[in-house]
Amino acid sequence: MKRKINEAVEENVEANKRARDSTDAPVVLNLVDDNHASEEEEQDEQEEEEDNQPFEFTGALQNYGTQLNVQSASDYRQIVIPCGLTLFNLHRVIQYALKPTQRDATIEGMDYFFIPPGTPKPLGALKTTKIGSLSMTIGKTLVTYKAKDGGYYEITPTIILPISKHDHSMMPRCCGSNDDGVIDTANSKLMQKRFTSNSSQNKAKRTGPKVLCGPGANPYAIVLNSMRRGLTRSILD
Repeated sequence: MKRKINEAVEENVEANKRARDSTDAPVVLNLVDDNHASEEEEQDEQEEEEDNQPFEFTGALQNYGTQLNVQSASDYRQIVIPCGLTLFNLHRVIQYALKPTQRDATIEGMDYFFIPPGTPKPLGALKTTKIGSLSMTIGKTLVTYKAKDGGYYEITPTIILPISKHDHSMMPRCCGSNDDGVIDTANSKLMQKRFTSNSSQNKAKRTGPKVLCGPGANPYAIVLNSMRRGLTRSILD
């Protein structure tokens, strides 16, 4: 690289000497290394190609977490879930995030479907198919979701990372919305619900994660605050 620059400088000096004896405009020094620029372009293309590849899990799906953008024409939610969550439970999480006051029986009894990109055929086996078993690519639509009379929601993973048991205990949760007023209400519902593959176990109330609180603090509020704001800093940042 240095040799090429030195050669360019010497060439420029000679050109400027010739320019002084002519009416031509002065020569502008060009230190761009075309070969180096080409290598950088190839590297950028390779990195972009790698980013467009499906995520490869090296362990149990339950040991990974993902942040999903759930977007319709009028609504937006950002949720965090373990990758071992089933599509049925993803449906439940989305509904609690959209309308936290819904009854469990209403959510579990409504019709819904998930459609993968590139095909009109909805996915089946919703109570056993896990999110991480689908082809997950950061920034690419994973599935389109629709339930009851609601709109169509594009579901896109934005982050996928390994998680600890403590991180897992704080999931699922809602960490973003076009309506900020719904976030705490949604998380207060999500932290009390179970999202296992066993429907009968899901009926039992879930024990919330334990946190240390200062004198006079409201433990419940601190948990909600942690669930709402601690996501990108502690788990998936």
